[in-house]
Amino acid sequence: MTWRLRFASFMKWAYAAVKPPDVLYHGTAWNNWTSIAVEGLKAQTRHAVNLSTDVDTATRVGARHGRPLVLVVDGAQMHADGYAFSRSENGVWLTELVLAAYLAPLGPHENLPTS
Repeated sequence: MTWRLRFASFMKWAYAAVKPPDVLYHGTAWNNWTSIAVEGLKAQTRHAVNLSTDVDTATRVGARHGRPLVLVVDGAQMHADGYAFSRSENGVWLTELVLAAYLAPLGPHENLPTS
């Protein structure tokens, strides 16, 4: 069974799969942008990538890790492409991963690190 199928099975067991909002946000630190732009967002030590529905929450989360970077996630396209989403009891949106193609930094891009 592939990772995607295994994770979808886990998410189905842990939380009901639901249609996500068209736009979600992820907060991280600017120093993570170079790898995220190539690899996307991965769960790493968590069981899922955590996403929020508002910029303020994503900014606060990103600030925990350094200078905050808020990423816009195209939830509508991910859902249309077959990615599973669920929502935890505290309102955090969860998915297995977010490929770089579904991400864009929020705001002006002239300060994005390039290496």
